[in-house]
Amino acid sequence: MIFLLLCSREKKGVKLSFCIPTYQRVHLLQETLESIVSQTKEVEIVVSDNCSQDGTQAYIEKFAEGYPHLVYHRWSAPVECGVNLLHAVDCARGEYCWLMTDDDKLEPGAIAHVKELLDNYPEVTGISVDVEGYDRLLQHKKRIRTSHKMKTSKLFVSKERGFQELGAWMGYWSAHIVQRKAWQEAKQRGGHEKFLGYHHLYLMVSMLCKKPVWYFTDKKCVAYRADNETFSLDYGAYRRYEIDVVSYKEIGEAFFGKKAPCVEHVRKVVLDCFLCWQIVTLKCRKASWKIYWKILKLSWRYYRSFLGFWYKVLPLIVIPSFMLRGARWIYRKWLKH
Repeated sequence: MIFLLLCSREKKGVKLSFCIPTYQRVHLLQETLESIVSQTKEVEIVVSDNCSQDGTQAYIEKFAEGYPHLVYHRWSAPVECGVNLLHAVDCARGEYCWLMTDDDKLEPGAIAHVKELLDNYPEVTGISVDVEGYDRLLQHKKRIRTSHKMKTSKLFVSKERGFQELGAWMGYWSAHIVQRKAWQEAKQRGGHEKFLGYHHLYLMVSMLCKKPVWYFTDKKCVAYRADNETFSLDYGAYRRYEIDVVSYKEIGEAFFGKKAPCVEHVRKVVLDCFLCWQIVTLKCRKASWKIYWKILKLSWRYYRSFLGFWYKVLPLIVIPSFMLRGARWIYRKWLKH
């Protein structure tokens, strides 16, 4: 492991750190960092580099010349992406950590808004923000379907209600700011280790249950790149699907028990928003029938008691790919009008 500390002259009492794991996306990372420093130069930025070979280190070294509050870590060999995120938070010193992917950007005014919320709610364990959808190049706005259904800001003081409304949304890194002390305490309690890709989800639910004070803001603070999913590249198509199916169920049940209403609600949202989208994506990419068969067996095991399995998942799996591609083309045309 290589640890490289650059220009870390941050004073004690850091309020906010941006924790950014990165791998082989220096051209996107540049946009992420620029969107941060264009709003302020008074936050800590932590970049944990998963042994990128695309010039990331050289870029960061140059970036650090003009930014005094940067911590950079580079692994000598790639690690699991969730481990990379955990380490980014380990390297931070902020009271709160904004978990940020290396392909998203901040929307104008995001940092000032979050800092105001932290001042107004000093007891908060975490803040979840809304996002603005864009195309892959972040040039044109795009209508997206979020896994939360809230239209207004809200303070949650019930762990069950907080998980029901935000549990599915907590899977998306960039939408969350967490209290670092509570995060580290949850990490010490353990239990997150087996949830590859979703260490952060387990830790945030653990934090929510320990101290249920969590704020959701309806301000769109993050510019989200639609159709830029990378989990499938990290884990493979089937494993990516399995992670969503298994993780939300097991994490929810670990904290709330089996068949808890809030857990069943989150699983339904996951089916509607994540699983169906993944199947459509695989169909449009002409995946092999073996993957569909494995997905069908897994879905039957975990979701056959859900109505959505019968009228959404099952039809999507059996429908011919050319018909689904045509339906998606028509749907996208409709969205533009």
